[in-house]
Amino acid sequence: MQASLGGWPILRFVSLAVFIPVRYGSRYSLLGAMAGELGAAFARAGARVNPEGEVSARAGLFLFLNFPEDYHTFSRWARLGPDGLACPGTALIHFFVDHPLALPASIMNQLCKLPHYRLLMPCADDTHLLRLRWPTIKHLRCWHGAPPSALCDAAGLERGHAAAPEQGGRDIDLLVAGSIHTTEELIRLRNAIPVGVRGAADEMVRFMLAAPHAAFGQAFELCAPSGVYGSDQWQYLQILWRYVTAALNRERRGRLVRAMQGVRTVVIGTEAWREFCTGTIEYRGEASYERLPGWFSRARTCLAWGPTQFVHSFSERLLLALAGGCACAADDRALVRAEFSSCVDLFDAASPESARASVERLLADRALAAAMGARGRSLVETRHLWDHRLEVFGAAMNDGLRTTIAHAA
Repeated sequence: MQASLGGWPILRFVSLAVFIPVRYGSRYSLLGAMAGELGAAFARAGARVNPEGEVSARAGLFLFLNFPEDYHTFSRWARLGPDGLACPGTALIHFFVDHPLALPASIMNQLCKLPHYRLLMPCADDTHLLRLRWPTIKHLRCWHGAPPSALCDAAGLERGHAAAPEQGGRDIDLLVAGSIHTTEELIRLRNAIPVGVRGAADEMVRFMLAAPHAAFGQAFELCAPSGVYGSDQWQYLQILWRYVTAALNRERRGRLVRAMQGVRTVVIGTEAWREFCTGTIEYRGEASYERLPGWFSRARTCLAWGPTQFVHSFSERLLLALAGGCACAADDRALVRAEFSSCVDLFDAASPESARASVERLLADRALAAAMGARGRSLVETRHLWDHRLEVFGAAMNDGLRTTIAHAA
C-alpha cells in the first residue's frame, strides 16, 4: 500500500534499511542529536535504522546531515561502486540545515554527479541559486521538526504559567537562546573580503538591519558595486555572506536583548553574550541542543527569533519553544505568519521596541500566555514532529530509488 505526495508515490517504511550517521562535530551537538531524532522517527515508522550487515537489495536509504569532511570515507559509507555510482535499490538524501551559500562547492560538485542524490533544506531563501550553480541538482524543501520528547506535560501547562516559581510554576520570565559572533571573529570574517568590497558588505548589513524581509541575494543586488565580480562567483558570494550574516546577527540580536532590560531575562548561548547581560539580563552559559526542551519548559515567554541567514523560514528554536509550552514572541516572517500566527505574538525584527512590547504583553496576561503555550504545543504535536516530515523524505527517497533502478536496467 502506498501514499502519495505531490504526485510522487511514497513507500511505507516497514523493514526499510535506513543508514544515518549520528556522530558530527557541530556547535551544541546539534547535528548528532538531530540525526538521532530523525533515526527515531524512521524507527517508529517501522524502518530498520543502522542495521548490521549490507543494505537490503529491495530498498535502502542513506541519509546524512550537512556535509562529509572526507569524500572517500563518505563514498564507502554510501555504498558507491567503483564507478562512483550507487548500487541499485539505494537512495541518497542530504539534509542540509543552513543557507545555500554555506554549501561547500568541492563536495557538492561530486554529490551532484550522483543520479540518486537528493538535497533537502528547511529554508525558502535564495534556493534559486542552487540550480544556477548545479543545474542537475534535485532539491526539495523540508521544514525542521521536533522530537516527541520535546513536548512538555500538557496537563501541567496551565498551572506552570499561573503559579509562582516557589509553588511549582515556571521560574524564567523570558528565555533567549541563540548564538552571536565575537567582535574579533567579525574582524576576521571582514578581513577575508576583498578590500574594495568591504564597504559594500557593511552597507548590506545596514540595509538588512532596516529591512528584515530582504534576503541576502536582494541585499547583494542593491548594495554590491556594479561590475565587480569574482573569478569564482560562488566563492565570492560565500565570503560576503559569511561576514554579512554574522555581523547582522550580532547587531540585530544584540539590540533585541538590550531592549529587554527591566524584564527578568535568561540568555543561553555563546560566551559572546556575556557583555550584553547586565542588570535584569542574566547569562547562563551554553546549553546543548538536547537540553533545550528542559529550558523551554521552565520559561513563561521566549524571544523565538528566527535564524538570521533566513528571512522567510523558521528553525528548530521556534518548534522547541512551542513544544515546551512557552508563550512565544517571534519575528514576523512569511512562513511563521502562515503556519504559527495562532500561537505566537509577532514583532518587527527591525524594531526592538516592538519585541519588548510583545514580551510585556505576554508576561502581563498569564491566562493568554498559557493559552498560547497550549495552542503552540498542540500544533507541534499534530503537525511539526519529525514523524510528520517523513513524507518528504519518502518522496525524495522514491525518486532516488527510481533513478538507480533505471540506471541498472
